[in-house]
Amino acid sequence: MELVSTDISRQPDLHNWRTGTSGTTSLEPHHHKFRLPTHIKSKLCDILDVPNARGSDWRMLAECLGVDRYINYFATKPSPTDSILDLWEVRQHEQQSAIADLLGSLRAMGRMDAAATLEQDVGNMAWF
Repeated sequence: MELVSTDISRQPDLHNWRTGTSGTTSLEPHHHKFRLPTHIKSKLCDILDVPNARGSDWRMLAECLGVDRYINYFATKPSPTDSILDLWEVRQHEQQSAIADLLGSLRAMGRMDAAATLEQDVGNMAWF
């Protein structure tokens, strides 16, 4: 039988890993999570959840944001737009241009109403 020695000095340094508020240590580095403010997301859902004759509703949003492969899943949700934006937010992480990209998608869809809502609500926010 072979004995294996553990050299503690060769263990990974976990000192730079964050400790959660519960006192547990996370093995993932701390990342700022991008989230749209709830009131903005709610307004976008009110606008885009409604089926649109031109097709520029939540279905086109999913396509523009590159998550249309989950369209059948989104269709089962009370607010497809909310689910689409949830997935989009997760993919943004620390992306500085997240709001600009979302605005561009809304404009490309021809949804100036949704774009104007987003611009109006984030225009005065410090993180924009």
